[in-house]
Amino acid sequence: MTQPAPSPLLKHPAFSGLSQTASLRLAESTRQLRFELGQQLCDGQTIPARVLVVLQGQARLVSRQNGVLTTVGKFGPGSVIGAASLMCGAACENVIASKEIIACAISDELWSDFYSSEESFRDWCDDQLWPQELLRLLEVLDQTSAETDQSPVEKLGEALQNAQKCAPTGTAVDAALVSGRSLFVTSCWGDAQLGQQIKAASDLPTSDRFALRLVSIPQSNGAVAEIQPADSIGNLAVESAELLPPISRYSPERNVVESLKLLSAEGPIPETLACFQMLTQLMKLPFRRDSIEKVLQDNIRRGLKPSLQLCGQLAASLGLHVMAAKVPAVSGTRLQVPSMLPWKEGFALVVASNEQGLRLASPKHGLINLTPDDLEESFPEGKKF
Repeated sequence: MTQPAPSPLLKHPAFSGLSQTASLRLAESTRQLRFELGQQLCDGQTIPARVLVVLQGQARLVSRQNGVLTTVGKFGPGSVIGAASLMCGAACENVIASKEIIACAISDELWSDFYSSEESFRDWCDDQLWPQELLRLLEVLDQTSAETDQSPVEKLGEALQNAQKCAPTGTAVDAALVSGRSLFVTSCWGDAQLGQQIKAASDLPTSDRFALRLVSIPQSNGAVAEIQPADSIGNLAVESAELLPPISRYSPERNVVESLKLLSAEGPIPETLACFQMLTQLMKLPFRRDSIEKVLQDNIRRGLKPSLQLCGQLAASLGLHVMAAKVPAVSGTRLQVPSMLPWKEGFALVVASNEQGLRLASPKHGLINLTPDDLEESFPEGKKF
């Protein structure tokens, strides 16, 4: 069996210490993507389903300042895009190609596996303090600050010089606090909250999937590491990137399955009621069963089945913001969660929508998993929701 050519990423400091098995997986699993000028590499609203390592070209990190989209920083060969959002558990990167980009794409699953099994890779990840991670922290702290003289973007340059990563251990926390630094959490996996201040080692929250990320401010002699250019991409097979960045399966705002209490029902009224009960449970709203049931029964008496339009009106009566849309099947991996859509003569709730596909909660059919390939077959004319 022919082995794949070694990955160009093995010279990158993140991957240079991988085991032979991991190096082989890296070569087999990564894709080389081309992004056109102006194309989005990473969406500032969602955790991406892949991490990109730039091989060629240039991109810019952008953020809104006083309502205007502003360039915060630039990324070139060797830059890692998407890892900050994934490691922190919060979207913090809006990155756009300022020149044609060729980048290696690593799935969120492979990145997570390497973090669990490869010590050198885990150490590299835990040592990084990404500018986009620090900017997101400054934005969160700015919301509770009385200072108005500088925006988070304007504070970033000085913060990069003075901030320092802190290990999530009692010894490291005590040392940072004794030195007069302020400690803040920059991740939100597990019980962690982005922007949470740590005033003692006993304040450390638990974190899952990735280690807790802490930043101490100020630092006496901080410096920003220079990005080393990558070698020539040679004859690597390069494919065009998706028009929009795929959404990670780990993105909490696109997956509410763990919070769901699945209800079973059969028949137009019981099924619709069950959908609304699950929806209000997820949205933490009171369930007005009597008023919803009365409207549904009136509709049935007139010889009409519950419609998506009627469901929208009922949702609005509960105080929810309602928006109806019809989207192509391929966009089923980017739907808002939770949302309601027609499913097999009834309704179902969208409880997960990401690069793995769509997960529906149907009172009649239970939990349904649809892969991206299944979406076109299940919704040949697109989806109304």
